[in-house]
Amino acid sequence: MDWKIIATNEAISNYFVFGAGLLVGLLGHLAKTLVPRPAIIQFEKQREISLIKLSHDAQERLKVTYQDEPINDFQLTVFELRNKSRRTIEDIKLKLYLDEVGGQQKLYEILIEDPMEDLRVPEPTVTCVTEESGEHFLTISVPYLNNARDHKDILTVKIYSPRPIKVLKLVGGGNGWMTKFFDRVAFNSKLDGIVRESNSTMEFVLNTGIATLLRRWR
Repeated sequence: MDWKIIATNEAISNYFVFGAGLLVGLLGHLAKTLVPRPAIIQFEKQREISLIKLSHDAQERLKVTYQDEPINDFQLTVFELRNKSRRTIEDIKLKLYLDEVGGQQKLYEILIEDPMEDLRVPEPTVTCVTEESGEHFLTISVPYLNNARDHKDILTVKIYSPRPIKVLKLVGGGNGWMTKFFDRVAFNSKLDGIVRESNSTMEFVLNTGIATLLRRWR
């Protein structure tokens, strides 16, 4: 064996990089193992559906009302609130800020579907708040939320409005837990766009497979 080759500056540099990579990987593994990761409360936008939408011509001939108020469009936006950790999280209070570039969003009605409505006390609430600064957000209060995987404890929030609900940000957190907002509607739309823009059959098949895996993973 030629020890001179092994001891060259380039070889030593490669050994150093390799050793540093192993050290970083080991430290990362130890950090994940020893440092507890915060639990995640995820608020996910699941669907947005236009329940009724009148064309410009139809608006002049048809009159549609909701609670005695004339409407031209009636949107349903569905959200889900779930605890992605393995433990029960208590005293959950969130603020959901709405993206209202075109003006403050009007909300017709907010409904909560609770799979544990006979057991959960007090019951979850969603309230609209408009501060003096003009900020508009929803406050979401839940006394506790069991982990979704084992207990299927998932709250569904349905919002009826004149136009789709766009979210600016989600704020909230507590002892050992944090919040995360995920827009599945936008995520699926982006993946569908990637598949449609495929330039060949092979690329189409590959992108379709990746999109399917990502949807399941999310």
